[in-house]
Amino acid sequence: MDDLTAFYLTHVRPYFAQSPDDAILNQYEPIAAGELREKMHVGVEGAEQNPICRFCGLGLDKTTFDLVPHAVPEFLGNTKLIAIDECDTCNNKFGGTIETDLANYLGIERILTGMKGKKGLPKEKLKGGSIQKGKYTRLTEICSMPGSESIVHDPDQKTVTFKTVRAPYVPAGVFKCLTKIALSIMPDEYLDEFSECRKWVEKAHDSWDFVPASAFRAIKSTIYLPKPYPHIHILLARRKPNVFGCPYMLFQISFSNVVLQIPVFRGQADIPVFGERLLTQIVPVIPNRYSLYPATRPQVKVEVLNLSRTQKLKQEEQVVAMSYDSMITLDVSNLTLEKGQIKILSKAGD
Repeated sequence: MDDLTAFYLTHVRPYFAQSPDDAILNQYEPIAAGELREKMHVGVEGAEQNPICRFCGLGLDKTTFDLVPHAVPEFLGNTKLIAIDECDTCNNKFGGTIETDLANYLGIERILTGMKGKKGLPKEKLKGGSIQKGKYTRLTEICSMPGSESIVHDPDQKTVTFKTVRAPYVPAGVFKCLTKIALSIMPDEYLDEFSECRKWVEKAHDSWDFVPASAFRAIKSTIYLPKPYPHIHILLARRKPNVFGCPYMLFQISFSNVVLQIPVFRGQADIPVFGERLLTQIVPVIPNRYSLYPATRPQVKVEVLNLSRTQKLKQEEQVVAMSYDSMITLDVSNLTLEKGQIKILSKAGD
């Protein structure tokens, strides 16, 4: 991308330099990075005139390129980065499989953190309540019936806890979707190395045999601050020559309050590092500004996601807790509600 150097110097290198050790900085170099503020196209050079899909390898004689594929899924808030070498068949396949897996995994986090997709913010119906973007306001409206266990307000702890069930998703599909995004922004010169990986991604839900499923792990950082990433950040970093014992490539995407990072596999060539020969994976965590600054470090939660399951996961509970500093009372006497919703009024002090 054109802004790679500027983005790296202003958004990436400073955080590496502030790390207690410079291991990450010494091991990796960015090959693609950007902040999605302006309209950009990614794809193999010449693809606009003679497109060939980077996933299935088909051209205009066997497929079509009429749609507008988003290199980063639109439901994450991407309206800027467009892939010019992804065919309509692959685009539709991804949207109905692995991209749905990632969207369903995120669940109510998309609403609570304001991730606007093609149709704006989604609506979530809970048992005894609902969460939606206000039709006549810029607020997120949370409606709850008395005694509901789905939305619990604790005024003493100043928290609101949401409990729901994720829509069905395949955990390994989440990993494959993140891999697909990494491949979409990968510079041309590395695509041949990842030919096996691209074929694996193109098969979507039809194939999981690539590297051992035990290697499907992601590092998730949740930042409990107001909209820390108003624009999507993407970073693809390659291991420097003569560096071993860590993944060949790392991909990180930051959006809203979430940062996700995965290793990007070439195929069997990476198994000595990440296959069955090792009981644990050694994956360096790419730092970000919030995990390094002492003032914001307590607001960052880091966890390792096990995405090895290749069967659809159903009825998985999702619990999200949010805190607040203060609460104000609003006049809701003229609040317009959708049919079937219940207006609950309380006096100050109740």
